[in-house]
Amino acid sequence: DAFLQGRDLVRRFGGEAKTRAIRLFEQAVALDPQFAEAWAMLARANMLSTITNSQQAVDPFVDAARVAVGKALEIDPQLAFGHYVHALVLEYQLDFAAAVDAVAEAHRLDPNNPFLIIRHGYYQAMIGRTAAGAALMRQGLRLDPTDAVGLLNLGGALFALGEFSEAERLARRSYDLGFAPAGLLTATLAGYLERNDEALEIWRDLRPELVNRYIPAMASPANWALAGRAVYLGDANARETILAWLNDYYAQPGSRTNSYRTGLYFTLGEQDRFMHSFLQRPFPVNAGTLFYIWDDRPVSRQLRRHAEFPAFLERIGVVKAWQRYGWPPQCAPLAGSDGSGAQFSCR
Repeated sequence: DAFLQGRDLVRRFGGEAKTRAIRLFEQAVALDPQFAEAWAMLARANMLSTITNSQQAVDPFVDAARVAVGKALEIDPQLAFGHYVHALVLEYQLDFAAAVDAVAEAHRLDPNNPFLIIRHGYYQAMIGRTAAGAALMRQGLRLDPTDAVGLLNLGGALFALGEFSEAERLARRSYDLGFAPAGLLTATLAGYLERNDEALEIWRDLRPELVNRYIPAMASPANWALAGRAVYLGDANARETILAWLNDYYAQPGSRTNSYRTGLYFTLGEQDRFMHSFLQRPFPVNAGTLFYIWDDRPVSRQLRRHAEFPAFLERIGVVKAWQRYGWPPQCAPLAGSDGSGAQFSCR
């Protein structure tokens, strides 16, 4: 009973639900220390809890997750879900090749599990293999059409593939199922398609649900609206103000990074700061930041053509993953090379 209640809670958006889930999974493993899946779910709940907690709390949550998933795989080395959660720990360690391997292994061990099919697709799309990833996510969502995170991820992949109407439908469906970050994709789509007033309206309405994911300077309605003008209208003055707030925030002791804050650097075209903060200030559940760099937005093309982009991807293991699973259409190794040592180019 504790496990089932925790499993329901960990799927819900927000930090409070994750905290309650941790307590329930801890009860489950206390009652049955050999309950491998409960250990794996405890690890996942700890990793997801890092999203809304302070920087000082991140390492203890990650350490707890590492111990719990180790226990799960010690009890049952064939536990598919355990390998998936291990991928979340590997993400934090900036070893994306190993993370993709772990998710592929999870799918291999439980090939008909819709959650794992969708996540395998997500990780393939995260390394730029968007069409292959989208095919897997479609397959998984046919089996479980209520996976709100999966719906958003497929929507993001379809955005990158140019299927805008279907991407928007999936994002709205994800949001209707209670996953607030899906609203960001609907706003991005509206902005990309030059429906600027709609993009700003969506952004404004997201403030109560997402404001705590961003920097404190954006908390007021006026400042939140200013950030929307920077992101969706390309307002140069607003952009400079938001960047100043970001830089001031990261200059403070105890400031923490996450996909939303790092993603602002990317979205506002500060690609050096984006790559530097990603490498120097690792944060859990960071694959989502890479997932959205493969579309056709100018900022995405700018990043892929940046002189430091090959070394960046080499450092986090994406090149090694390409060598195992295949290269994305935007990148190719230089002639006579397998791409190692940043010997590749992207467009």
